[in-house]
Parts: sequence; structure tokens; C-alpha cells
Amino acid sequence: AGETFRSRNIALATNPQIASQLTADIEPEVSARLKTIGLFESEAMTVIVDKDRLTLQKVAGIIPVSDEFLSAVSRDAAEHPRLRGFTFHFYKGQKTETEKLRLIRTVLNIDEKDILETAAKLHVLPSPRLEHTDIIEQVEALRRQKHTFFLGNYYYGLSLEDCIHRSADECARYRAANRASV
Repeated sequence: AGETFRSRNIALATNPQIASQLTADIEPEVSARLKTIGLFESEAMTVIVDKDRLTLQKVAGIIPVSDEFLSAVSRDAAEHPRLRGFTFHFYKGQKTETEKLRLIRTVLNIDEKDILETAAKLHVLPSPRLEHTDIIEQVEALRRQKHTFFLGNYYYGLSLEDCIHRSADECARYRAANRASV
């Protein structure tokens, strides 16, 4: 606040809401479009359990038949000689930590003493809608500054690979825009 920075290029690798705020003065039309991409907040609870305490076979993930939780992923793909880990995803603000752990114990069929370690984290992810399926074309059509670069996992999809793909594309654009000075 109160400081001014000047640069020939600016690259933004952040969620669409923050990118919108940061570019309101330099790319107002792109900023307005990015602002329409909502965010989804979820809470994650990870538990570590001694594998001998579990009867559940190896799984990649768990999709519930109810809306008690969003999903769960296991760490079974990265096998440990003695431990297994699971991360359960919940709607933000709908369950207390005690309620989450009780549900996790029920799903995994374990006792409270079987949980060796826990960790909790808040996740904030872009939540593009149908109107955003061609967001790249929209951004390109609205962009006025050739030295402004937008990165993120909401251009091609939400995976890490999608984010890498977008980064590679913007890197190529950066090189082309700066060819004379590089």
C-alpha cells in the first residue's frame, strides 16, 4: 500500500479473484472477466494410521454416497512400510473438527486411538462455470497489454498439468513479446 512498482512485464500466477484485483487498472476488461470466475473453499482433514489397524483395501480415493463429505484420497500410491494416509475433503464450515474425525473413523472403521497424526488445511480453488469454457479466447480478445501474462489452473482445467500447460503457453508469449530485449 502506497508503493509503486514499474516493470515492462507482469506475470500473475494467482487465483482469478486476486488476478482481477491486481489488473483492474492495467487490464480492466480482462479484470472484469476474471472476476466472474468464482472460488470454492473446502476444508481438508488428513489422518495417518498404522496400516495394521485398517481393514480397508488399498484405494486411490473414496467418493461418498451421501454428502457427509466431498471426497477422500489415499496416499496408497506412495506406499509406506507401516503407515497409510487419507485426506478427507469437506464443505467449508459445515463440520467441527470433532465431527470430521468421528466421520473419518466411521468411514475407515477405526478407533480414535488408531489415528497417529492429523493435519487440517483450507483449500481455495477456482470454480469456473460453463460460461468460462473458452476463457483463454476471452482473455486474449480482451487483453490490451502484450506484456501482461496470466497464469493459473483455470484456463485449461483445474489440474496441475493444466497449470503447467498454461505456464508454457505464457512463457512462449513472453519470449515472443520480449524477443528484442532477451
